[in-house]
Amino acid sequence: MPQDLILDAKLNKDSYSSNNTAGGVSNLGGWVRFSVTRYELPAGSNFAAQIYQGPDGMYKIAFRGTVNPLGTGDAAMNAGIAGGQWTAEMSESIKFTFAAIQQIAAAENISFQAAKAKFSLTGHSQGGFEAELNAKFYGLGGTSLDGPGASLLIGEKGWNAMKAWAHAQEPAVLQSHDIGDFVARRYTLLVGGVNPHVGGGG
Repeated sequence: MPQDLILDAKLNKDSYSSNNTAGGVSNLGGWVRFSVTRYELPAGSNFAAQIYQGPDGMYKIAFRGTVNPLGTGDAAMNAGIAGGQWTAEMSESIKFTFAAIQQIAAAENISFQAAKAKFSLTGHSQGGFEAELNAKFYGLGGTSLDGPGASLLIGEKGWNAMKAWAHAQEPAVLQSHDIGDFVARRYTLLVGGVNPHVGGGG
């Protein structure tokens, strides 16, 4: 199914004003926010994301982009992206997606894999990087709107540690996934042109 870039742009805009909260959203075609209660944001973490459920029963996670380029959290994350160095926020993005899939699996009494099939990911700027990173990690589809490429982090020490963490809890999280139906759109050279994007293989 083709990705809906207009919908994803609207969800990404909304994600800048919400962080794992529940409540209705107007003008989003029936998509509504809810919270991942299985996930707890560590104190002082810069990570933020919002999950939405669509009128078709599917789910989409929007990862928030940079809010303050000079702020400690955003600056550390962006430096990690540019330098190919794993950060704590990258791990939090993986944990958030994992908890979201687990929560839907439990709520709908289906397997982790069946729940995962109901998900897609999106993000703008820094959030687009996190969407791409998670899409490769879990084999999901989605969009990155002017996000840096995530290829430098695949197979990095932190990536491998998170793979081991997830696999220990849920064997269905394989050690390697091809990225799903994922579209990366670059709008600026400064952000969207940083680092190559993940290809479909290995």
